[in-house]
Amino acid sequence: MTPPPEINRLVLVHRADADATLRSRVEGVTPGQLSIAYPSDGQTDYRLPVGTELQLEWVVGRGLGTVEGVVVGHTDLGVPTLTIDLVSEPVVNQRREHARADLVLDVEVWPDADCEEPVTGVTLDISAGGLRAALATPLEPNSIIRFAVDLPDGGPLEGLVRVIEQRDDCVAFEYHDIVAADRERLVRAVFASYRRDASVRRPA
Repeated sequence: MTPPPEINRLVLVHRADADATLRSRVEGVTPGQLSIAYPSDGQTDYRLPVGTELQLEWVVGRGLGTVEGVVVGHTDLGVPTLTIDLVSEPVVNQRREHARADLVLDVEVWPDADCEEPVTGVTLDISAGGLRAALATPLEPNSIIRFAVDLPDGGPLEGLVRVIEQRDDCVAFEYHDIVAADRERLVRAVFASYRRDASVRRPA
């Protein structure tokens, strides 16, 4: 059974009635209920009304945890919070279509163990579950290969990925072995991308 996100965990907040993705932090956990800080797009904190249906998403293990909820109240736990009744069981989602950022980053892959010089390319999008990259080299489906990506925080992300599919020069990967701290860095990069996008979209 997957537990809900713990206190201080960063979460993405998806509203059922809007396309915007917001970010927040868990401030309190009780059986069947969470309290999260008012979700933000990086500029505005939103006091969502009672009855708002939400999906929360957070990093857990090798995937992303998700749970459905509904806002039932507002309180103050040192910061203004939404009280959310959980209406589904938390589950781990191994797919990567959620929390994906269209970031163009330098990427290197080593197609086989004997390869000394990496093949270079750029990412097309990236998430806590995997990435797509433009790479001009054929790769074997389901193969496990070494990779490195230069994240926006200035530090490289290195580990192993599995080749999901390749169409021309577009290759889809899922992470096979990366450390938890690097997955958190990925989530922060995605959050930062959402904040920048929200800033661009926000009307004057």
